[in-house]
Amino acid sequence: MRPFLSKSPLFLSTAAARFQSANAAQGNRRPGFFNTDVLPKFEIHDVRDEPALGTRTRVAIDGKQLLISQFPQLGERKVDPIDTTPQFDTERRLSMRFRHMDLAAFVGVVEDRLPSHEMKNNAYDLKFEKTASGYSLKGKVTRHGSQSQEDWSIQFEQQFAVTMEKFLQSALTESFGFGQHQAALRRRQMKNNNNNNNNNNNNYNNNNNNNNRQRQRNFDNNRRNNNNNNNNNANNNNNNNRNNNNQNTIEQDW
Repeated sequence: MRPFLSKSPLFLSTAAARFQSANAAQGNRRPGFFNTDVLPKFEIHDVRDEPALGTRTRVAIDGKQLLISQFPQLGERKVDPIDTTPQFDTERRLSMRFRHMDLAAFVGVVEDRLPSHEMKNNAYDLKFEKTASGYSLKGKVTRHGSQSQEDWSIQFEQQFAVTMEKFLQSALTESFGFGQHQAALRRRQMKNNNNNNNNNNNNYNNNNNNNNRQRQRNFDNNRRNNNNNNNNNANNNNNNNRNNNNQNTIEQDW
C-alpha cells in the first residue's frame, strides 16, 4: 500500500450523504458543489494480485465533515507504467459522510480520550476504534437502493495510522475556521494598506499640483514685475531724453 497526500484547497463536495454508486451520486449532485477530488485528502492504494482483495481508500475533509470513500480494485495489477486503464472502479465505490461531532470523536479515539466511537443511521452501523497496529473502521453498510446490509471495513495500519492521526487532528483544527479568519484579516489589512497608499499618492499629487500652481503664479508675478520695471525704465529714459532736449533748446536760446 502507498499513501497519496493532497494539499488541495478546501471546497465543497459533490458526494451524497448516503452509501451509493457513482451513477447514483451523479443523479443526486447538488448545484454549486464541486468534485471531491479538490478536497484536502490522503489516499491508500492497496493493489493486490487477487483483484477482489484490492482497494483504494480516500479520506477527505469537506468543511466540518469527514468523507471516507473506498474503491474496489478493477482487474489485475497493472504492470505497464504507461497503461491508462483505471486500476480502481469508481462506479462501485462506497462513500460516507460523518458529522462534525463524529470527526471530534475520531480525534478523541486517536488521542486515547475515547476507547471507540460508534455511528449508526439508515445507511451504516459502524465503529471506529484503536487496534494493535493502528485503527479500524468496520461494521455494516447498506448501499443506496438496496435493503440488505453487507460487511465493510477499513484498516489504517503502521504508517497509515500515523497519517490518519495527523489528518484528523489537522481537519478538526481547520474546521473551526481559524485559517479562514486569518485570511480575512490579511485581506482586510491589504485593503487598508492599499487605501493608505492611494491616499498618500493623492496627497503627493495634490502637493505637486499646488507647488506647480505656486511656481506658475511666482513666474507670472516675476514676469509682470519685469515688464513693469522695463516700462518704468523706458519711461524714465524717455523723460530724461525730453529733459535733455529741453535743456539743449534753452542753452541755444541763450
